[in-house]
Amino acid sequence: MKIIDGGFLQSEEWRKFKEKTGLKTFFIGDENFNASILQHALPLKLNYFFIPRGPIFNLNKNIRENFQRVIDLAKENNISWIRVEPQSQADLEILKKNIDEFKFIKSAKNHQPPQTLVIDLQKTEDEILFNMKKKTRYNIKFSEKKNIVFESTRDKKDIDEFLGLIKVTSTRNKIVNYEFDYYKNLFDFFDEKIIRLYVAKYEGKILAGIVSIFYKDTVTNLYGASSNEHRNLKAPYGLRWKIIKDAKEEGFKNHDLGGTKIIKNEKGENIPASGDWFGFSQIKLGFCYICEPIEFPGCYDIVLNSKKYWLYRSLQKVKDFLNRFKK
Repeated sequence: MKIIDGGFLQSEEWRKFKEKTGLKTFFIGDENFNASILQHALPLKLNYFFIPRGPIFNLNKNIRENFQRVIDLAKENNISWIRVEPQSQADLEILKKNIDEFKFIKSAKNHQPPQTLVIDLQKTEDEILFNMKKKTRYNIKFSEKKNIVFESTRDKKDIDEFLGLIKVTSTRNKIVNYEFDYYKNLFDFFDEKIIRLYVAKYEGKILAGIVSIFYKDTVTNLYGASSNEHRNLKAPYGLRWKIIKDAKEEGFKNHDLGGTKIIKNEKGENIPASGDWFGFSQIKLGFCYICEPIEFPGCYDIVLNSKKYWLYRSLQKVKDFLNRFKK
């Protein structure tokens, strides 16, 4: 029997999708250790392994010996560093303790958000609603009275319209998204049992859309977008509630709301942090006001070749400086 697999990002399905996008992938695993590995090739022959949301391991079960298989594979493929993304701070400390001959360095950037909120779908609908902010419950009911259609779709026209909203949202919130081909490939590769596009339509136009992953016992909101039009109708609230109800009805146990940036105020209450993520975090916190955020330590690099690694970090600093200069 396999151990916890680390979710969708540690799945065989995700590896196969990444192979379609041009990445080379590997898998090392048994009943005590799982590592789904993506190989990233950079200019100047700088290559690294990335283990998203992993590796996953059982405590006190030959962690050093198991991870040595990843190190050996990395050396065979001329890999300069291994980027890990542990499930918890405790997992990170265990890795550091067991792999002490290499430096662990905090990556310059994280691949996934280091924090999220998760709703327990095993509660009743009334309990889930009770755990929301009063304003969130009001916005859900308000949106449901406005003749908005909330549905899952794979219609090409709907997908194209949603991609247009992604551009609108990224411009409004000053964030960077994937190229449109990435999203199209996602819908082409996965069937609707795993990847779903939920939309909120009003008078034939999409006001909001969310891409969600339905995998194992968890539904995760992956990408979202909304229109600048009819924002007073609160369509994103009814749309999120539709996903929650569908997930619960289909027997899923958890609903991951996606990345958040939530902090404590002076009273010890959860509040959205100021900055680019304020709006997203405010909405998500409203859906699970009593939830405590789940924290991840983020990405760490296990350095196998110091010269190549620090060359990469230097080039990244130059690139970041030039990007800031362009702005």
